[in-house]
Amino acid sequence: MKARAARTPRARKGSASGAPRSARRRGATPARARASVPQPPSPIWRRRTNGHVFPTKCHGRASRRLRECRSAPRTRARGSVWSDRSLEGSVNVKIGVIGTGNMGRTFGLLWASNGHDVLFGSRDRAKAEVVAAKHERARAGDFDDAAAFGDVILYTVRGAFPSTLLRAPQALAGKVVIDCNNRDFDSRIDRPTPEVSLAERLAADVPQAKIVTAFQTIPHVVAELGRDKLAPQRISVFLCSDDAAAKATVQGLVDELGLVGIDSGELKRARLLEAVGDFIRLHIGARGHGIYTSLSIRPVQR
Repeated sequence: MKARAARTPRARKGSASGAPRSARRRGATPARARASVPQPPSPIWRRRTNGHVFPTKCHGRASRRLRECRSAPRTRARGSVWSDRSLEGSVNVKIGVIGTGNMGRTFGLLWASNGHDVLFGSRDRAKAEVVAAKHERARAGDFDDAAAFGDVILYTVRGAFPSTLLRAPQALAGKVVIDCNNRDFDSRIDRPTPEVSLAERLAADVPQAKIVTAFQTIPHVVAELGRDKLAPQRISVFLCSDDAAAKATVQGLVDELGLVGIDSGELKRARLLEAVGDFIRLHIGARGHGIYTSLSIRPVQR
């Protein structure tokens, strides 16, 4: 049998060295040389929601780093971008908080601790200054200052709508407005589900805003427990909105606190959430379970 001559590997077209085409792109390092060059960690995949960037999942080894570092303190980067060991490149969200009561104070300071810029607005500026002094990323103003400042607004004033509360309610146009308010509690079992929810009334008052309901079943003391204690418990935050992008933005802000955002449909479903809020408060008070009580939805393991 005739012996076949050994074939010499042929260089790829256009390359004398045989380097892959990708290695010739704009200063790329050939694979052989790359082995000795320190490589950055695997990239974090992010999804963009209404101009904001939130980490969703990682590739390879970066997933463990993300789980460990999401709650790590962030450091200031250039411009409006903040970073920590795992969230480099995440975009800072400007948040205006209208009201400095328990809910406004708690969530505003938590988001400031996560690297967002927060402005607390109050009827009494002195009260807002007391809250803002608790974190270097927070500042103080009145209600209109908060409405003008934030790309996302946390609206915590129950019983008053922007048309009467703000001098310039049009400042909320095009912005994501989080409604965390519940109706006045009444333990009567024959209390009907409202025909129009507080969130729908808020949307009618500022029709150009993107209303999202959230946190109706989360007592402020539960949120104050912090991500490390909350994340393993997977506590649900029910989200209703007619704007999918706005809902996704709020879900990103919810998830970074260690809570779990649950898409609960369009804004009219907030009528059901008001009844759920009554149910939770019944157990907190009349049934004696205490303020550290919330509600979660989880699939049953089969």
